[in-house]
Amino acid sequence: MPINVWPAVTYVIDKIPFARIFSPPPSQRKSVEELKEILDSTQPVKPAKTVVTEEEPPRPRETNHPSFIKEEPIEEGEFREEPADLPTKVHLAPRPASISNVTTEETVAYQNREIGKQLLQLERHASQKFTIAGKRCDCLVGGTLIYNNHAPIAIGKIQGTVLTHKGRVQNVTQHMDRLYDGDLREIRVAYSNVPLLITPEHPILGISNAWRNNWKCNYGGLSEENIKWVPASDMTEGSFTAFPRIRRITDMDIITPDLAELLGWYVAEGSKEKDPQNNRIVLSLNKQETDNILRIRALFAKCFGEDTIIRDRETSTQIEYTNKAYIGLFTEFGIGTHNKQIPEWMLYLPEEKQYRFLNGYFHGDGNKRECRSNELQATTVSQQLAYGLRLVLFRLGILHGIHMAKQLDGLIAGRVIIGNGTRYNIRIGGAAAKTLGNKIGFEFKNFNTVNDHTPMNWGDITENYVFLPIKSNEPKEFHGSVYNISVAYDESYLTINGAVHNCGQSRHLLDLESLAEETISMVDNPDIYNRILDFVKDMGPKVTIEALESGQYDVEFAGFVTKARDFRKELLGTLDSKALFPHKEEEKV
Repeated sequence: MPINVWPAVTYVIDKIPFARIFSPPPSQRKSVEELKEILDSTQPVKPAKTVVTEEEPPRPRETNHPSFIKEEPIEEGEFREEPADLPTKVHLAPRPASISNVTTEETVAYQNREIGKQLLQLERHASQKFTIAGKRCDCLVGGTLIYNNHAPIAIGKIQGTVLTHKGRVQNVTQHMDRLYDGDLREIRVAYSNVPLLITPEHPILGISNAWRNNWKCNYGGLSEENIKWVPASDMTEGSFTAFPRIRRITDMDIITPDLAELLGWYVAEGSKEKDPQNNRIVLSLNKQETDNILRIRALFAKCFGEDTIIRDRETSTQIEYTNKAYIGLFTEFGIGTHNKQIPEWMLYLPEEKQYRFLNGYFHGDGNKRECRSNELQATTVSQQLAYGLRLVLFRLGILHGIHMAKQLDGLIAGRVIIGNGTRYNIRIGGAAAKTLGNKIGFEFKNFNTVNDHTPMNWGDITENYVFLPIKSNEPKEFHGSVYNISVAYDESYLTINGAVHNCGQSRHLLDLESLAEETISMVDNPDIYNRILDFVKDMGPKVTIEALESGQYDVEFAGFVTKARDFRKELLGTLDSKALFPHKEEEKV
């Protein structure tokens, strides 16, 4: 019986896209050079370049530069940072690299300077009875998210380094936790619906004597000169927290403005399979977004000199890029919608490149709403991305809100998509929306403002800080563990609502004990180091949280100050703090 194959043949023929083969869409017939010309003719307006005159301090060795960039070797000691109230023009001498190429005398001199620094810190803490603003330093609940360089991590799990109240990275040197039974303060701050749960005595960086006149948004006392550490219980409505703006600028030639915009498009619309063998990224856009599709193709052509693969799906157009040499650059921004993030190096790029990144991101995931106050909005399911965008936007001086909400159900091509999880809404309103809109191509036609502040802008911006108004401060009963960390030099860390102080007295004692024990084997007469160890042993139990709260050792703090000062003079021969930070050889005259 003959087999009728004709139906199978006709079926195969019907599946061949003859129309696309012989007459592809106009946008796909363009050459790479034509795509480049399209991009050049539609360049976004470039913002003025920001110049920062303050010299950027050295940073800890822990860093997170792009994996595709090879770093130059850095000398030991180059990342060390002197305390803020010491002369800023002196530098730490590098630690001897090994005992084999330096003398024992040089090594001991280095150890003595390190011991002297810890003694100086203890003098300061003891002279204030281990309080800040007259209050004992305390703790936060374990789930509080703080910035670990560029991303949020719960304080109970933080490791490595953190961002501090000076907008820079410093090392975490100690972790502390204890059981707490009593009232916390639940502080709600404008521009976020994430409350800060904190013990009443814990210091918050801000201003407690400012005021706000509702819709006209007139301010009093909002200047950097008035910033101080204020106990959480005193940060009531009408006060402002201070959120540091990152001022460091580190440019990277490989990240051009066009590439920065393309990376923004990837964060908004891109994806990559988790399989490391799959060297392909895909940007998916609605079929109706023809201008955006063409622009993204033009950006790929301009940045990498090659076109992309276009695939039409039922409801979308996919732009595929497969050059594995550059895939790693895109994955620095995360794989999967829940894992998108802002890598640390992006935080320090010049403002022009950050605006171009936001151009791509907001045109991909954002939208504008013109009304009485005007708004730019974007939504993400990635917590890391939302927190990272806060750092970038505040660095650019853009007031904005980040609000958590439950994911809503959606409808795609007639299919109901059930919302499951949390979304983060980024909202920029009023004058801030106009400022950002002008930079990234969102024009607001109906915009009226009385002054620099509008109904949607309740905070304020200065050169180094963003001021966020306190909305409420209420007691909340709590039974459980609270946490704190010790942070080198700056002794602070950053939450989504602003900076808080840490507790550091135990760290200085531990470092002092370790340094003294190390030095004993290097000297013939270890008497002073043994006396320092006895001092640490005596002081340790008297500066625990429980001992400080009891107040039973307060009368001994003056004696601690005297002993620490005497040890420092005996070791270094002087009380001049400059002896702790000698000049580098090449800087000597």
